Amino acid sequence: MESQQTQLLESNELANRTDDTLDEESFSHGDDKVRKLAKKLSKKQITWLKQCPVILRVGHVHGMGEVVVVHAGLVPDIPLEQQDPFQVMNMRTINLKTHVPSETRDGTPWEKFWNHRQKKLPAKDRMTVLYGHDRKRGKNIRAYSKGLDSGCVGGGHLTALVIDSKGHNKYVEVKCKGYVK
Repeated sequence: MESQQTQLLESNELANRTDDTLDEESFSHGDDKVRKLAKKLSKKQITWLKQCPVILRVGHVHGMGEVVVVHAGLVPDIPLEQQDPFQVMNMRTINLKTHVPSETRDGTPWEKFWNHRQKKLPAKDRMTVLYGHDRKRGKNIRAYSKGLDSGCVGGGHLTALVIDSKGHNKYVEVKCKGYVK
């Protein structure tokens, strides 16, 4: 919890800076492209991004339980309010012994563990997570997790999950063209 608070304080401190005078080499986490992009954002764009949730609560959907949308993943058995925002945006795997998530591919895919845990809950307490972030695994549809990354950035497809008022769903894909890295 302390590291989460530290990260939030650090991110707020950095977001409030008007210029980035930090030494790029010592501060970088291999995120040079992202930092260059961030420097191009206007104050209006930064304000808008700060208002966006890290976890979007969609609500109850028939046949899916509670539905939430995240960029990367969630740690099972941790309330949404206590999820680490960095991990929600970056995780790919989880250590089954420690339940510590990781950005790497070393470990069990987080969604495998998520689905295992959801199946053990009473139906009324189950949650389905919609996410992206992992084009190597591609579209990865499971009972309580829907991985929609179908490689648009690399020229693949952009995938949407369309859910009607009765909870019926379908996947719609369009080919991605002309993406410039």
